[in-house]
Amino acid sequence: MAGLQNEGHIGEETLEDLNKSTTQILNYMPNPKAFGSSFSSRGLVMGHVQSGKTTNFLGVMSKAADEGYRLVIVLSGVTNNLRSQTQERLEASIDPGQWYMLTSIESDFQRNKANAQVLLSNGAQKNIAVVKKNKSRLVSLYKWLESASAATRKALPVLVIDDECDQATV
Repeated sequence: MAGLQNEGHIGEETLEDLNKSTTQILNYMPNPKAFGSSFSSRGLVMGHVQSGKTTNFLGVMSKAADEGYRLVIVLSGVTNNLRSQTQERLEASIDPGQWYMLTSIESDFQRNKANAQVLLSNGAQKNIAVVKKNKSRLVSLYKWLESASAATRKALPVLVIDDECDQATV
C-alpha cells in the first residue's frame, strides 16, 4: 500500500483507514499457510459508488499475497474498456517486480501466453490476471489452469475478486 501513498493518490489518514479495513477483511480469509490445501472460503465486501472499492481490493490483494495467496483473478465486467481500466489501475498501484502479469492493458487473458505448470508451481511466484466476464476468456482461463497438474492446482491458494459484481455475475 506504500505504492498508493508514493503515487500521491492517498493521504496518511486515509492510508491508515485503508490499512485497518483491509486487515479486517483479510482476517476473515483463511490463511493458506495455516490451512495448506484444505480450505475453501467465500465472502462479500460491498461499497458505495466512488467509495474506494478498487483501492480497497488492491490493498486486500496485496496483503493476501503477503499471506501466501499466489494467484489473483480479477473479474472486471464485460467490456474491454472496464477491463483495461481495472488493469491500468492495478498496474499503477502494485510493484511490477513482485507480480507476474498474465494480462496487460492491451490484452485480456490468453491461454498460450504462459506455462501454467511453471508459473503456478513456483511457491514464491505471485500471479495476477484481470479477465473480462466473457465465456471465451473464462474458458481459456479454465483450460489454462487445468493444464497445470492436479497437485499444483490443489496447492495453489487463489483469490478471485469480482470488481463488477453488478454486471454479468452468475
